[in-house]
Amino acid sequence: MKEALVETGKLVAEVLVIVGVIVVGAHTVTGSWHIGLYSATPIIHRAMFWVEAGEEMPDGRPAPHAGYITKGDNNPGYDQPLLGVEPVKPEWVIAVPRARLPYLGYPSLILKKVF
Repeated sequence: MKEALVETGKLVAEVLVIVGVIVVGAHTVTGSWHIGLYSATPIIHRAMFWVEAGEEMPDGRPAPHAGYITKGDNNPGYDQPLLGVEPVKPEWVIAVPRARLPYLGYPSLILKKVF
C-alpha cells in the first residue's frame, strides 16, 4: 500500500473505506457516510489529498471543514464535485486496507448476477 505525505504533516494511507450510499444527495448519519441503497458494504475510496477548512476543493467550493478529497476507482473524477459531498473527516474512516488481493471479489459478483 502506498502512503502519501500531505501538507498537514500527517502520514495518510492512500485508501480509505467509506460505508454507505447516496440516494439523492450527500448526508451524514451518526458519522457514517452512506453511498447507495444496496447495502452497508464498505466501499474503498482512495484519499487523493487533504484540504483545510476554507481551502478550495476540486469543484471550486470552499471546504466546509478539513478532510480528505477522495476518489472511487470506478468514478471518472474526485467524489466531492461528482457527488456533491464534503471532504471526509478522519473520524469517518472505518478501516484502512493492509493488502491487495486482485480478483478476490469476482466469485461473489458472479454468484450475485446468477442468483
